[in-house]
Amino acid sequence: MPGELRPILLRTIDYLRSQQLQTGDFPCFRTLEASFYCPCILLSTLLHDALGYLDPHTRLYQTCLSDLLSSQERRFITATVTGMRFRLRTFIAWHEEQSGVWQLFGRESGLGPDAATTACAAVTMFRTYPEERRAKNRHVPALDGFLNAQLSLHEEANVLRFLALAGRDTNNRTSALAAKLTSEDTPIPDEAQILNFLSVAYSVARAWRQAALPGRQELANHLVPRIVAQCQANAGIGTPLQYALAASALADLGCDPSSLFEIGMDLLPLFSASERWGSQSFLNLEVGSAAVTMAIAISALVRINAQTGGRFC
Repeated sequence: MPGELRPILLRTIDYLRSQQLQTGDFPCFRTLEASFYCPCILLSTLLHDALGYLDPHTRLYQTCLSDLLSSQERRFITATVTGMRFRLRTFIAWHEEQSGVWQLFGRESGLGPDAATTACAAVTMFRTYPEERRAKNRHVPALDGFLNAQLSLHEEANVLRFLALAGRDTNNRTSALAAKLTSEDTPIPDEAQILNFLSVAYSVARAWRQAALPGRQELANHLVPRIVAQCQANAGIGTPLQYALAASALADLGCDPSSLFEIGMDLLPLFSASERWGSQSFLNLEVGSAAVTMAIAISALVRINAQTGGRFC
């Protein structure tokens, strides 16, 4: 089965291009009871971030793609991905409040500002600021307003990622979050809590890798065995989103190549034409997007390929 990455990547990007709405967003749906379209800014930022690994204009870009693709295929991927991300940023920017914050389900939802959504959306807007001006952009004081609130692990990880990328001193909060994360070792009893754990692990691993937060190895020593054990316990019965989040987290935490290869092999069958990705809920939001799941999965597979010496080429 290894050797399929190139056609999978091309098919996935072409499919995602076909799914992008005229607004720039991708379809998100309520996952309980009657399913209906529901914009979710947080999910839009996840897709924008995942596609960054395929965008040569970002520091996340996986240079191994230059060897994997022909020059014509690279031009197709580059033009398509940068176009999708530009339209996503336009959609995300349109939902920004005057005070520099975002609501989880958009500016007309009436739910009030959301810490994780604001932090993730603010990171997408870094593209519009020169790096030397990031610490002075309008979103820094907006995020400061959340720091005295009681934040969940997911929210804290995303706020820390933004503040660290903006050049703020986050050492005290980083140490506190790492201590809280490594102290949690309770069993995960049901599917909803499994997905919640993997969603948090994804956000935490992304924050530590992208913002180069200290103590990543200690955190990996705690989280990686739990993620791997969860994947092994649910082998063949996990949802595509579970596999995508687990694979991304393991790639970000620097998991050993053998475990990475195993979860990469679990991801490959999901890209078959007959597979129904569906809209699986991220965290407990009761909102999901097949496009988001696919983007996280393909970006994870590309990184796993790079970290395992090109075993999926």
